[in-house]
Amino acid sequence: MLPCTLTCSANATPGAAAAPFTAAFTSIVTSQYCAGPVTTSWSFGDGGSSALPNPTHTYEQPGTFNWTLTVAA
Repeated sequence: MLPCTLTCSANATPGAAAAPFTAAFTSIVTSQYCAGPVTTSWSFGDGGSSALPNPTHTYEQPGTFNWTLTVAA
């Protein structure tokens, strides 16, 4: 059996704006040789999170936020 392989990319639009602002997050995930469904987990860098593949998030406070996307199968 071949190992499960995941390839992903992620983006946020807009990348910067004056607070409060809403960012649209987009993920593109491809899987190969995976037995189960692919799951996504976003961390928005301000305590917010989402399990949706393409969520929106509102940043209420000004600042610099490092967001991450984790994918698993």
